[in-house]
Amino acid sequence: MTLLPVEMPLLYVRNLSVIAKDRKILLTGISFALKRGERLAVVGPNGAGKTSLLRALYGRLRPAAGEILLEGTDIALLPLVARAQQIAVLSQGDDPDPRLTVADYVALGRLPFRDRVAARDDARIVAETLDRLGLAALQARFLGSLSGGERQRASLARALAQTPTLLILDEPTNHLDPRTRADLLALVKDLGIATIAALHDLALVPAFADQVAVLDRGRLVACAPPEEALSTTNVGNVFALDCFPATSPTTGRRVMVFDAPSL
Repeated sequence: MTLLPVEMPLLYVRNLSVIAKDRKILLTGISFALKRGERLAVVGPNGAGKTSLLRALYGRLRPAAGEILLEGTDIALLPLVARAQQIAVLSQGDDPDPRLTVADYVALGRLPFRDRVAARDDARIVAETLDRLGLAALQARFLGSLSGGERQRASLARALAQTPTLLILDEPTNHLDPRTRADLLALVKDLGIATIAALHDLALVPAFADQVAVLDRGRLVACAPPEEALSTTNVGNVFALDCFPATSPTTGRRVMVFDAPSL
């Protein structure tokens, strides 16, 4: 029997290992906990295991060892519908039909609750989600007519329509311009939902995340607040980058600066 921390976290991952079908080791001995409302950024170089970790967390990959507990229950024991009612995912492979309207696409997030919730409640949740993400004016537009940032907001709205307790985002800022990246993460931050996001842009991490999990070759190098996880030593060893704190001349906010010494 697994002994949980005194204050039970929303998500508890203990000694997780994942092995691919070709016997390649994807993850080894990963352990961390996530509290309700907390945001965890998962970072690491290409091939570090970020996507494999997220896929294991929502049940797409089966652990070879260890366990993943959501509110004290092993996710492997949760039926698919029950899992979808609690965990919402925005994956890199999301490619919805461009002929769908924004409203119809967001309504897909209510599928796990079909025949379990009154239709009027589904409609209310979709309308509230569209409004919350600033998409109400775009709800009749086809997905194919949206900008990249608008499509990502629509994808996020579809996930939020599931009313999840845990939101998992795999590279949500890919292919977005710098301003839109920051705006999207600020929007996620304001949601107040426990979130795990794999991110490539280290500069966006400190302002977004409460905790940072640094992966390298399938192992967890650090899981700590940004200033500790993204230390000069960790960033140098894992990313081969220089890293130092600075103060923004416009906002006065402490920021992290990352530099490639080879350039």
